[in-house]
Amino acid sequence: FPKLPAMRDVSQSIAPPLFADTHAHVLANDHDPEAIALLRQSMVSADVATAIETRTSDFRELTPERVEQWRQQRGAPTGPGLILSNPPYGERLDDPNLIGLYRDLGRWCRQFRGFRAGFLVANRDFEPAFGIEPRVKKPLRNGPLRAYFFLYVVGEPVPPHEEWMAAHPQRAARPGHGTRPDQAPKG
Repeated sequence: FPKLPAMRDVSQSIAPPLFADTHAHVLANDHDPEAIALLRQSMVSADVATAIETRTSDFRELTPERVEQWRQQRGAPTGPGLILSNPPYGERLDDPNLIGLYRDLGRWCRQFRGFRAGFLVANRDFEPAFGIEPRVKKPLRNGPLRAYFFLYVVGEPVPPHEEWMAAHPQRAARPGHGTRPDQAPKG
């Protein structure tokens, strides 16, 4: 990110990666061509245009087979990956079928067994509609909205809180990390 003024000095203070076992082969997908065009402009500004491939399509068209084919074409390693999304909340964009979209997103994610999937959402209907128990539910704010970051491990049972803490001592020991759904603040 050397072209971004706010990021010039970050290279000296970069923390170890949160998911050290993943590789940065990025495929950005959105159904809105204008959103993809804006993303491409941002990628050029951030000097990461060669590190990210973009697609304009509905997420439901992106199958595990297509992801694997994309990886093979780029020489990327196979195995579980990371899905990140900020689906609509119903605040700026009026979508009468958000619950259906969230259900479809949950069904779609289930195809990617072993993947991690993270979602930033400010709609309380997301969690029950998604249909998978989150590994982590972290409250935060997205501007004026109360939101949550949900982290899922697709196809893996969620261990009890104590087992998770024992398995992730380096993350659990940091303030604000290691929050499980049963430990998240209510409200």
